[in-house]
Amino acid sequence: MDSVVFWKEVKRRRNHFFWVWVGWLVAGPTLFLFYSSVIPGRADAAAPFLALGTWFAFWIYIQYRLTSMKCFACGGKAIGHPMFFMRHAKCISCGIKPSDGDSVRALPPNLVRADA
Repeated sequence: MDSVVFWKEVKRRRNHFFWVWVGWLVAGPTLFLFYSSVIPGRADAAAPFLALGTWFAFWIYIQYRLTSMKCFACGGKAIGHPMFFMRHAKCISCGIKPSDGDSVRALPPNLVRADA
């Protein structure tokens, strides 16, 4: 995978993370109505907690997809946390940034790419 494809994927997954966060405004009431219709009347208090739990589990899954990405250059863990702007994005293992491009000269001096 080259750097352009890698950083586009990072941006896409980061955007998914934020859209799922904002998506609670739509998913919350929808999940609440769903769980309210499925759960018997005596357990009405469980519906909001189940809705929140379902959305939160999905949000954690989306966060894991982003933070488990491997760097294209060094093969180490690339993203430490999902809360970042793309202008601040860089690999936490080797420090390569999206603006560095696919140039071998952009890599830190202690890192040698196998395909170069």
